[in-house]
Amino acid sequence: MAEGEFALVREHLEAALNKPSQGWAPVGDHELYSLLADAAVQQRDEAALRQYAAPAEETARRYDHRLYQAIAHRACRVLLERRRVDAVHQRPVL
Repeated sequence: MAEGEFALVREHLEAALNKPSQGWAPVGDHELYSLLADAAVQQRDEAALRQYAAPAEETARRYDHRLYQAIAHRACRVLLERRRVDAVHQRPVL
């Protein structure tokens, strides 16, 4: 997905997340957070990972949704790995 397409998808998902439910909703917050976290992984967007990985995990656990728990877990692992790699590269050479 091109950078502009990701921004558009993210914009629509965030708008859906902030829209108040009017009774029955075909998409829950756990689905939206999981989609946002997964898109962030695919785009390697660290800021979006920081923003959506934890809420994706929390809501997936709340609904006991194993697929979305796996997506959230993957996003958290990617974020942790990215931080680990950044820390290694910033280590001073002795």
